[in-house]
Amino acid sequence: YNVATKQADFNRDVVKVLYLVIYCLVLAFAFFIIPFACFYYEEYDPESNSPLINRIWGGLKYTFGLVIIVIVLLIVGIFIRTPSTFSGTDAPSLWAHKLLDEAHDVSTITFTIACVTMIGYIVWITYTAYGLAILPISLIRGKKSLKEEERDIKSKIDSKKQKKLRNEANAGLLSDEE
Repeated sequence: YNVATKQADFNRDVVKVLYLVIYCLVLAFAFFIIPFACFYYEEYDPESNSPLINRIWGGLKYTFGLVIIVIVLLIVGIFIRTPSTFSGTDAPSLWAHKLLDEAHDVSTITFTIACVTMIGYIVWITYTAYGLAILPISLIRGKKSLKEEERDIKSKIDSKKQKKLRNEANAGLLSDEE
């Protein structure tokens, strides 16, 4: 590096900015793009024939709820510091400057990612534990008998036939009115 142009400081700043960009991209994908895609997909109901805007609104509604949770975590992350960082004799302006200093932005984002990772890990452990606990019970219980399966299938077929007849009757009434 060239000492006269301070190339080393420039490279250090570029790397720091790149790390911040990568962190922000991870946050954007983790808290907006991927959740919106999941919530949008979950809003699909083939029987309701709801318009596209309802699916988009439903996905955005839950995504914004998640974003609010992340913003709260970011705000909490700004204020969480080690006890040695602040002393009781600091002036308010010095306290505010130390609170929002440059070195703390990465730790705030790291805190947010760590909190959400911990929550996800706890949920994953809970569902995995439940699944592993219920697996032997479901294997011992077994499936329905053939008679019960046949009865269920016949009742489903009958309900579908009745629904079809109702729809045909409604369609016939509509065509008669015209």
